[in-house]
Amino acid sequence: MRRTIELRDGATRQSRGEHGLTLIETLCAAAVLTVAVLGLSQVALTTHELQQSGAQKAAATRTLQDQMARVQSTDFSALQTTFDGAAFDVVLEGATTAALPPQDGDVDGRAGSIAVTAPTGAPADLLLVVVRVDWSGHNGPQSITRALRVSRVGSGS
Repeated sequence: MRRTIELRDGATRQSRGEHGLTLIETLCAAAVLTVAVLGLSQVALTTHELQQSGAQKAAATRTLQDQMARVQSTDFSALQTTFDGAAFDVVLEGATTAALPPQDGDVDGRAGSIAVTAPTGAPADLLLVVVRVDWSGHNGPQSITRALRVSRVGSGS
């Protein structure tokens, strides 16, 4: 559709009347919008995974510290018999079931473990307590380990 437009100087010119968007413009806008929405959804998914990984690591750290406190409050003479080979679960606050799945191949099916050894070969004098939490996280195998040396002299027993 063509129409005539009158200019200020009195001349006229033919103009094509354009109204709305062409199909190509609409398709390009839809493609750009689709890419933007996909990008935002990927950011949201990554943020959610990072938040869950952080919650898992916080739960593992808190449980590991609780286990270390239990070890430190136990009489030296009972450390090896009480804790060597002990396993424990990691639960989130307010939950009653295990929050962290153990890594593949874990024989006891629990994420946490405690090992008590005598690094000098004299268990009556010095013990090494290693507390570990190994779990299958969203980003693959995860692990936190803390070690504590406990001596009969320093334990007060």
